[in-house]
Amino acid sequence: MWPEKSEFVRLAAKYNATIVPFGAIGAAESLSVVASVEQLESLRNSPLGQLLPGGGTMGEGAPAREAWSNFGGPGGVDPERLKFPPSPLALPAPLWDMSRMYFFFGKPFTGAEIEVSSDDATNMTYRNVKAEVENCISYLKRKRTSDPYKDLIPRVAFERLNNKQAPSFDP
Repeated sequence: MWPEKSEFVRLAAKYNATIVPFGAIGAAESLSVVASVEQLESLRNSPLGQLLPGGGTMGEGAPAREAWSNFGGPGGVDPERLKFPPSPLALPAPLWDMSRMYFFFGKPFTGAEIEVSSDDATNMTYRNVKAEVENCISYLKRKRTSDPYKDLIPRVAFERLNNKQAPSFDP
């Protein structure tokens, strides 16, 4: 999920930070979804959801809203901007469904390379970072298909029989 705006590029440029794109796969296989975002939202809006902690809607004069008004300087911060995207309720998957996790770091964008002189330049840098992340993920997906130890059971069997870590692919 990518935000529509490229604010993190502007933030990195402001503080001369390096953006390090990376890809990660395998975590989704380690979880089983119990309830979807829609099901959780339906529960939250139900009469039962009103009884749960944090249930219902927050009114204008609510203490949490007032706490945010003093945070972040004049005008405060809109708490809606700081919310994480909704996620489903998940539990650990059965052991036989566990997959190896893979990580790959792409080409870093140093502060000197981050262009924010115009909206077009900022958006181009944003698209380049996004493309690099997507390339990392595609690369990992391709490499995972050739990994004989991607699943937990063959990997554990190899490691127990050979008393060493199961090999992974060469980058």
